[in-house]
Amino acid sequence: MFALNNVNRKTDKKPIFNGYALVCDNNPMNLLLICDHLKIAGLNVIITVDGDDCIEIVKTLAQRLINNSDTSSENDAVKHFDLIFIDIQIPGINGLEISNKIKRIDEEVPIIALTNDNFIENRMTYYKYGIVDCLGKPIRKQDLWYCLEKYITPKYVM
Repeated sequence: MFALNNVNRKTDKKPIFNGYALVCDNNPMNLLLICDHLKIAGLNVIITVDGDDCIEIVKTLAQRLINNSDTSSENDAVKHFDLIFIDIQIPGINGLEISNKIKRIDEEVPIIALTNDNFIENRMTYYKYGIVDCLGKPIRKQDLWYCLEKYITPKYVM
């Protein structure tokens, strides 16, 4: 069910990831922090500060894939998101509803909640909306890297 973050995990090796992440958060500092870490990890990052835009990005990508039957080219742009990070308390449409709508479009993509409210009771609610994991705010680098390792196979280890 829920994979709880193991904050005591110790490793000397840094995995490098290859893929795409979508980050939806309206706080510029949170965006800067998580995007920097994701880029260092090797991921391509697309950001949005609005829930409706987040849903539209996923919907547009899914529609493009449906309309383009030849997805074999390595030079194509984003084919799918490997992870989506969503601020639970983003103004407007909240993170739970964003997640719910995204899961109707792409039920396979792992969605990670970005939240100050990381209690186990809330994690169960998040799970009902299609969220598979949570990262507490402020984002801790080791928690983010551990989360990446759970959902994306590293390209190689340095």
